[in-house]
Amino acid sequence: SKLEKVQLALRHAAWLIESKGTEKAMLEIRKHLNSYFKGEPIGREMRRALVTVTSLNEIEALLAQI
Repeated sequence: SKLEKVQLALRHAAWLIESKGTEKAMLEIRKHLNSYFKGEPIGREMRRALVTVTSLNEIEALLAQI
């Protein structure tokens, strides 16, 4: 479900931050966020926003809109 994907993406982002630090984690998570929602109708603007995230708070805010 979409909720499960959101929860998994948030856990993944948090784990990356913990293991690699925020800056490196954000660069890495950008590659994965759109993959989590492939096939879901989240819209072009949301997809663009997901590949430019800079913090966990930003990811949380964006995913709360899905």
